[in-house]
Amino acid sequence: MKSLRLALIGFAAVILSGCAGMQLGPNTTTGIGVGAVAGAVLNRADPAAGALIGGVLGGAVGSTIDNNNGQYSGPVYQGGHNHRNRCDWRCQEWREREAREAYRREQIRRQIEWQNYCRHNWRYDHRCR
Repeated sequence: MKSLRLALIGFAAVILSGCAGMQLGPNTTTGIGVGAVAGAVLNRADPAAGALIGGVLGGAVGSTIDNNNGQYSGPVYQGGHNHRNRCDWRCQEWREREAREAYRREQIRRQIEWQNYCRHNWRYDHRCR
């Protein structure tokens, strides 16, 4: 029994070493810690199993919160980095549309300004005729 437990711990260590380069969000790491402590406290018969299960569940909840807040961790979204300032094709189209609208609004503002100027200065400025 003891050798099986040692083999499972070694297997878990090898599997989890692939996650060494992942960047975890703040809520994910908090969820892992809080979940592990809560699981160990709640499962007094086997605190190690409770901590493991609590840590997994807490990490899943924290990761979900991070993903909803725009802080993507792990392989969930484009390589596991924070992409809050990046833009995909939808965002680029929105920025282009906003730029066109801003340019159009500026042109309309200038035209109205010119019309107001000519309304008062049409006698003195030959460009207004």
